[in-house]
Amino acid sequence: MMGSAKEIASQSWPYALALSLALLAAGAAIGAQADVGLALDAPSPDPQGTEWTEAFVKVLLNNASTGALLYAGAATAGTATLIVWPIVAAYIGATFRASAGAVGVENVVGTIWPYAPLEFVGMCLAAAAGLMPLVSGLRAAFEPQSVGPARAYAREIPSTLKVFLASLTLIALAAAVEAAVIAF
Repeated sequence: MMGSAKEIASQSWPYALALSLALLAAGAAIGAQADVGLALDAPSPDPQGTEWTEAFVKVLLNNASTGALLYAGAATAGTATLIVWPIVAAYIGATFRASAGAVGVENVVGTIWPYAPLEFVGMCLAAAAGLMPLVSGLRAAFEPQSVGPARAYAREIPSTLKVFLASLTLIALAAAVEAAVIAF
């Protein structure tokens, strides 16, 4: 029998992560079916090149802000995460398909493999952190002798901060690697 908010919170993590992965997979699959950009030509590299610092700042700001939007579910009963994550995932799928159509799957994978896994894990963790309070509250709502959904939700927030900080660390590391790929 569960009951304490701590027990419920400790068990909400796998469910939140599973939901995050399901939303990523569904959104990416939908995005990959999109026909947008299939006629795109391969982008030509900037003849001036890009400085690592400039690329890092751009990538980090873009990805960290996306991670923050995914985490916003912690403050919105999961709503922000449930809306934003499938949209971001659909964008990822559509971008991959358009890029693969322009330069080939091998070239796309060959370019993104150093940073994409870190970035995806970071984004999945941010989304999971945004969903953890919702999952904890829902689990408490269906547990007969629990502390109640609101208390379980509130007690989950400190755990989400740890997961979100871990996600930002991975996102920053991925941005550093992506900036190196862009600059060099």
